[in-house]
Amino acid sequence: MLNEEILTDFVIKVGDEVIKTHKCILAKNSKVFHRMFEQDGMTEAQNGEVILTDTTPECVRAMLEFFYTGMVSDDKMKSHVDGIFAISHRYQVEMLKCLCEHFMCSNIDDESMVKCCEIINLYGAQTLEKGEVIISDATPECVRAMLEFFYSGMVSDDKMKIHVYDIFAIAHKYQVEMLKYLCERFMSRNIDDKNIIKCCGIIDLYGTTTLEKACINYIQANRRNFLKSKEWKKIKNNYSSLVPRFLEPIIERLNK
Repeated sequence: MLNEEILTDFVIKVGDEVIKTHKCILAKNSKVFHRMFEQDGMTEAQNGEVILTDTTPECVRAMLEFFYTGMVSDDKMKSHVDGIFAISHRYQVEMLKCLCEHFMCSNIDDESMVKCCEIINLYGAQTLEKGEVIISDATPECVRAMLEFFYSGMVSDDKMKIHVYDIFAIAHKYQVEMLKYLCERFMSRNIDDKNIIKCCGIIDLYGTTTLEKACINYIQANRRNFLKSKEWKKIKNNYSSLVPRFLEPIIERLNK
């Protein structure tokens, strides 16, 4: 999508290069870009371009590669990891910062030690300083699934079937938007009476609109039996705020 430049609506100028991209992708992955586009008075938002003077085209392309695919190639990391870390810090791309820190932790040697110390001093990179990160609110299976996504751009269906709700949770925590999208799409395609309660929990906690629409479609398609089921009673008891959101679109469709 990035390389094909389909329906691009924003330009990043860096060095001698002009990189065409999409506002929605930038805003979804970076809090800084999101604020930039929200404020009509910002020059960048009005002109449809931003000029970057404190980074390189290679680092910008690496950040955009992460935005569009959820990962950055090892070759780019080896050559530009310190610059990629710097631009991800500037644009508040926390997951990319995390990836850069982990990459640096795994590749510390005599040559890179000075640069690592500079990054620790400048940015307070605690993971790099300690050489480890402790995750206490996720299972090893979910962490491995997230790492599988980082390295391959996908997660196996077997892992999704067993851990999709928890994978979504860790993807949300670390702002891995593409993995969140994959999890939500998987959940939306596999709704049944057995898992719809869990889906409601995800909708209630994270506001997942795609999953909510999928639940509405499922309830409408099975309304005669489902609205009499114990699952529907549980939804009414545990997620009462979702009941009107589920029923109103169904009633509107039936009245057309």
